[in-house]
Amino acid sequence: MTWDKNELWSKHSDTFSVEVKHWKSGEKNIWNVYVRLFFMGEKSHPIFNPISNLKNSYEVDDFISFHGGCTFMQQVHTTDCFDSNKSIEIGCDYCHLDDDRFSIIDSMERAHEVFQDAESIFNNLKTKEVK
Repeated sequence: MTWDKNELWSKHSDTFSVEVKHWKSGEKNIWNVYVRLFFMGEKSHPIFNPISNLKNSYEVDDFISFHGGCTFMQQVHTTDCFDSNKSIEIGCDYCHLDDDRFSIIDSMERAHEVFQDAESIFNNLKTKEVK
């Protein structure tokens, strides 16, 4: 067995982060965009509470415009000896019908559309962030 290589690019704000992830499955390139919303009490992002109460990932599309719609959603609770953190991870993949063009893109420089989508999501969330 060999180790699989993943690439991850991220952009952070006070209440959320946006990540672009790339890896290979055989000869096929896989691309995803993820948003992580952090629980920060009253300073949480305005969409944290509404999204945390959703039952289905497709309902996220009312809050964030993902490529092909939201295909991933999970709540995460981590605890270490110093702190306890809660976040929500939501995201999309670029493996939908008619997304074959993404399977041959093997670098950040060639993944313009993926990074444009991620930047758009970041900017949209940033404008709604509580100051």
